[in-house]
Amino acid sequence: MPLGQPQLIKAIYAALEKEPSVNLGRSRIHITIDHHVVLHGKVPNIVAKRVAARLARQVTLDMEVEDRLRVDTEALGDAALRDKAGDALSYEPAIANHSILVESNGHQLTLRNSRTSANFVHAQVKDGVITLRGRVDSISHRWLIEAILWWIPGCQRIDNLLGVHSSLDGDLDNSLTDTVRMMLEKDPLLNADQLHVGSAAGIVELDGWLPSQEQHKMALFDTWAIPGVEDVRDRIVVE
Repeated sequence: MPLGQPQLIKAIYAALEKEPSVNLGRSRIHITIDHHVVLHGKVPNIVAKRVAARLARQVTLDMEVEDRLRVDTEALGDAALRDKAGDALSYEPAIANHSILVESNGHQLTLRNSRTSANFVHAQVKDGVITLRGRVDSISHRWLIEAILWWIPGCQRIDNLLGVHSSLDGDLDNSLTDTVRMMLEKDPLLNADQLHVGSAAGIVELDGWLPSQEQHKMALFDTWAIPGVEDVRDRIVVE
């Protein structure tokens, strides 16, 4: 028998309470149901945000889960966040042939107008939320663009509405593995030479070693920042 709304909300909270990475003591998560489940509120980091949404999906099964959770980060004005997002997108080699547009408070800037590709990324900033629109070559590009924007202090949520040329998607497991490896190698605070990455059905496996707990934490954050990740099997040894 399907659970009623109060019972379903209670079941989601019970699942969240058991998960240390969500940390309900630090998170402020509110759950509403209106044809689908919506998660509102703030969580301490990207790992808590992703894991909370995954647990809600596991409990609700057939019901859609909308993740509206924000990461509790330092406040940054929309114009400043827009500029930082523009810099991140403009200097990303993977989308060097894409047109780049950024917007906040009704003010739109064209940072690059590509003459070689119809692909483009439009990043709109409002109240600490970055909404991504446009079209990119592959699902890897879609994932990577969101992940690099999560590095920006002041980014509370990303609504990724980027379209993808579906004929170029390829194998999702290989695409996810490549994207995770690329993110780890890009992180200037992380020594990723001794890490090995694999994935299957959205579950990423991280093996290898790192020299500090701080780098271990960054490796997990970088991996969870990729929206295609459903779970992370962490086998990293810290020496």
